[in-house]
Amino acid sequence: MNVGVVKEDIRRVQRLGKREDTGEISRTRPVLVQLAGRYPKNLIMESLFKLKSVETRFKDVIIAHDMTKKGALRM
Repeated sequence: MNVGVVKEDIRRVQRLGKREDTGEISRTRPVLVQLAGRYPKNLIMESLFKLKSVETRFKDVIIAHDMTKKGALRM
């Protein structure tokens, strides 16, 4: 999306939920992306309108704030 966030702004990427090894198409699982600070997060959140004009495979992507107590303490 070219929002000005570089690789160094990403601290950690982790898949959430339990992995299913059924051999069939697996269900989608959320991904938690921990950023280095508030500035990169704000750049991403302010650019979400760009998701409307991206490739078809990214049309179902949903981005939301981490509203858990643990998430609030990290920032």
